[in-house]
Amino acid sequence: MSKSTAICFAMRAAGLPTVNPSHPDLAALIERGAEIGMFEQAARQAVEKGKSFAYAIGIVKGQLQDAQNLAKGQHNPAGSYRPTKFDPVAFVNQGHKDQADVINVAAQRLA
Repeated sequence: MSKSTAICFAMRAAGLPTVNPSHPDLAALIERGAEIGMFEQAARQAVEKGKSFAYAIGIVKGQLQDAQNLAKGQHNPAGSYRPTKFDPVAFVNQGHKDQADVINVAAQRLA
């Protein structure tokens, strides 16, 4: 049994109704080192959200990309904080992180 077939059996066992062992992205992810457990977990997440095999493949693809970025030292410029929703305060604060020439002065009324 090929590794892609074994992964598809595991994804079916995790509840995903349709799989494709000859999917080109599946083969590419296996080539990049994705493990069977990653596919099983992705299949569970896809099933929970009512999504398809392609969605599960996308989850694994994203996980491998995140791992590759961490290994290369590429991370979020604002640090490791990645909000799920837009955070205007964090957005404004990340722009002032390295500005040593900014002076904080208390507000005063000039009239």
